[in-house]
Parts: sequence; structure tokens; C-alpha cells
Amino acid sequence: MKTLYIFTILLFLLYIAGSCNDDQQKLFSGSTTMHFALSDNELDSIACSFLNTSESYITVNLPVELNGYAGQNYRFRLKADSSQTTAIVNKHYQPLEEFYEIKKDEYSLNVPITLNYSPELDSLSVKLVLQLLNYNLHRVKSLQTMETLQKKY
Repeated sequence: MKTLYIFTILLFLLYIAGSCNDDQQKLFSGSTTMHFALSDNELDSIACSFLNTSESYITVNLPVELNGYAGQNYRFRLKADSSQTTAIVNKHYQPLEEFYEIKKDEYSLNVPITLNYSPELDSLSVKLVLQLLNYNLHRVKSLQTMETLQKKY
């Protein structure tokens, strides 16, 4: 019986020793990318309207997220696509910043986009189509649309 007990302990110790290994957790090794983080309801555009407000402007928070490792600050630009945008800067929307920055160890940023009311929006819809660019001007993400819709009484 004592031999069986010792044999069982040795077998258990061999099992424990054989199951241990240097399995280190792998860290992210790809390149970090950015994207517009719109909800399923928004998909590729955000519709805004001055219909139910008397405000002279609306601020829309456009979420931008990182995929990957946030071990440094990441700068990016938003640029209005002139070929698809019908909104006029300073008239329908405030100028965009030179760059925006997601801080180290953070994975998202809400970029405030200010849309202005203008009387012509009572009978006209305009579009602001934005591109997400790395700060060094390389295109990161496909076009994203923000629309300012008609104000109706």
C-alpha cells in the first residue's frame, strides 16, 4: 500500500512537472489603425437636423477609435472631401482643427463637429463628407458622411 501511495505521488509530480511550460502571453504585434466608431444605427453617416431646435448650432461628437496598441499618442486629421461636400465651411460648419490626438493608453476620442444653422437650411439639405487621415496625410479610413438636414416649421 505504501508503494502504491509513493507511486501515485510520483506520478502526480511527473504530471505537474510535464504540464508546466513557458507559455508567455503574446502581445499585439500588428500596426495600429483608426476608424470611425459609429453605432449599428449610424453605419456610415450621422443625420442631423435643426427641425426641433431653435439653437444656432449643433455639436455632434464623432467617435474615432484605435485598433491595436495605444502605447503612444496618435494624431489624426479630419478633412472635408471637396468632391462630395456641399456644406460650406464657416457657414454650415465650423472649421476643423489642424489635428486631433488620442492620448497614450486611450483607445478613443469623441471629436466635436459644430454644425451651424443658416436660414437657407429651411429649404436646402447640405452634406459634410469627412475623411479620416493620419497626421502625415495618408488616408486611414473611407469617407464618412454627416448631413445637415432641412429645418421645417
